[in-house]
Amino acid sequence: NVSAGFRGEVVGTGCYWIGARHFQFTPGGYELADLSPYGHKMLARLGIHKSIGQVLDASEIGAIVGFSVQVLESIVQDQFERPIGHQKQEELVKMLTHREFKWPKGCRAPVIVWSGGVGELIYALARGKSLPGKTFYGDLGVELASGVLNSPILSAHLGAYLPVQRGRATVYGLMLHATQLSGQTLFLARPDVL
Repeated sequence: NVSAGFRGEVVGTGCYWIGARHFQFTPGGYELADLSPYGHKMLARLGIHKSIGQVLDASEIGAIVGFSVQVLESIVQDQFERPIGHQKQEELVKMLTHREFKWPKGCRAPVIVWSGGVGELIYALARGKSLPGKTFYGDLGVELASGVLNSPILSAHLGAYLPVQRGRATVYGLMLHATQLSGQTLFLARPDVL
């Protein structure tokens, strides 16, 4: 999910089927335990002919992570004409687009910040912390975080900007770690239900 904010307001959003959980593994290795429909499509487009129960090699993992990073870079740069191998990136991005993101008019030099589980890993790496081993969470989170950190485009603001609420584990994490209630605006007719 991509959003653009300006002075505390969300001014643009988009959604792409890109992420660590499209490929699920037996933790500690690259044996495929499950694939999302979009994971299947990515493998087919990247020319990787593997299925559940088979092991991906380092070059195949690199291709998946590299593809994901290139798409994220293109979204940030708002251009999809750079080729990946023999196919245009625009074609691959369209396949993974749920809702296209467009930068609001007049947007200049955006600051990029991250959230979610991969965001937590990105900021941990940026602070020099060591991460768990490969596929520790049963997905490509550690590998994708490393790919983002190695991208000058995607990691440009990691040292200068750290969001207060990074929203790990998406909705559940936000509920646990970022929900605030004001006692002055909350009314409970039956306090005995607590």
